[in-house]
Amino acid sequence: MIRRLLIALSAGGALMSPNYGMAYPNPPTQGYHPELMSGADCSYGYFTTRSAANGYTAVLGPQDASWLVWDDWPGSKWGGDGSAIIEREGRRYFVGPYSFSQPDSGGTAYTWSICQAANVYYVRTESESQQANCPVNQPAGSVTQSRTYQLWSDGSRRNYSGWSETSRTCQAVYNSTQTEYRNLSCPATQPQGTINQRRTYEVWSDGSQRNDSGWTTTSNTCTAVYASSASETRQLACPAATPTGPWTQRRTYDVYSDGSRRNESAWTDTATCYNRTPVAGKLAITSDEDTPASGALPVTDDHSTFTYQIVSAAPAAAGTARFAGNTVVFTPTADWNGTTSMTYRAQDPSGAWSNVATVSITIRPVNDAPIAEAKTLSLDEDTQASVLLSATDIDSPAPTVFQLVAVPPAAVGQVTLAGATATFKPAKDWNGATQFTYRAQDTAGAWSAPAAVSVTVRPVNDTPALTDVSLEIRTKESVPVTTRARVMQ
Repeated sequence: MIRRLLIALSAGGALMSPNYGMAYPNPPTQGYHPELMSGADCSYGYFTTRSAANGYTAVLGPQDASWLVWDDWPGSKWGGDGSAIIEREGRRYFVGPYSFSQPDSGGTAYTWSICQAANVYYVRTESESQQANCPVNQPAGSVTQSRTYQLWSDGSRRNYSGWSETSRTCQAVYNSTQTEYRNLSCPATQPQGTINQRRTYEVWSDGSQRNDSGWTTTSNTCTAVYASSASETRQLACPAATPTGPWTQRRTYDVYSDGSRRNESAWTDTATCYNRTPVAGKLAITSDEDTPASGALPVTDDHSTFTYQIVSAAPAAAGTARFAGNTVVFTPTADWNGTTSMTYRAQDPSGAWSNVATVSITIRPVNDAPIAEAKTLSLDEDTQASVLLSATDIDSPAPTVFQLVAVPPAAVGQVTLAGATATFKPAKDWNGATQFTYRAQDTAGAWSAPAAVSVTVRPVNDTPALTDVSLEIRTKESVPVTTRARVMQ
């Protein structure tokens, strides 16, 4: 806390300082200064003359005032006649007009009356603020401080709380930009050489480093070095013309510390490819009569596709053979069954022919259904006629079992079947064309497809017929009557 003591100057300009606690027998009259203090109780003391050499530092006031300020007490003010109000340790004092006197210790002094206000009481608590300087390392901005104190009725301020900081805007400021360099060792993979790096950063007043650019490499002379020699082999796909291998190659190279491969030699063959002759195997295929038989040809080779050739064919009466990819298909002649054979060979894409192999063919017999024959039947109206049904069968005796499949409606006529004979009787007075169908069964139980019997009924003129009727004619006696009649069919 800064305190100020206000001291008057003597006529000769000598400094005077306080010396409290000594009584003065004949104090001067206080004088009346209502602008300073009223209702005061006074005590007395005196000031002895001292020089600046005693450790006090004085500051001279205005030339027209007979006082100067001594750094000790704050908040003091002086009257024009040398009186003053002085605040010390929370109390306000009135210092009356001075008079020249001779203290006991000798030397020139001025005597003062010192008074304190009577019946002083607490009024309220107030606060004050001040601006303080920021610290040296953060000079930009300001610091605001505040403190509280008690205001008393005599105008004095007491019980100061001490200064506390309420706000701070202090910030560091930029000082300079620094550049830093460093050398790094090369990595193990490139051990020969060095790495040079550089970075810049700002130095601020608080000692912090800011806006670091990060390390950047300015030069890098690291290189890999020879480590060892090695070799490798590879397998290649054989060409289509010579598909059997393996086809292997080998080469050498240098291995460097960074794992790179250098000074590779050319590939050299260690094994080559060749073509293998295909081998054709025997094959047996089976099917039913009138159904093609097929099977995959058992050819082994280093190729997968072949050209096939029939060396000896099966008899033409038995059937014909053809190739579909790697499959042989034998189509038997209609209704043929039995066993036969053929021979074949295969050629690979490189032109090599296989051996000749045999394909055995078996066609199992299958019962053929009979074939019912179409028939025609003609008759006159109001008569009936019969037709003999028949069928053929290539592998069975002629069928004797027949069955009606579809017949005309009753309004047209009626069909009856007795063995192999079918009889059609038209409805009375019906004539026109119609048909019915039948099928035949062989001894093995196979039914034929339905066959049609076409029927034609010729119209016939019907003889008119008279029916007895009663006719009564009434007339007068001897008067003739004429009547007409018509025959209705």
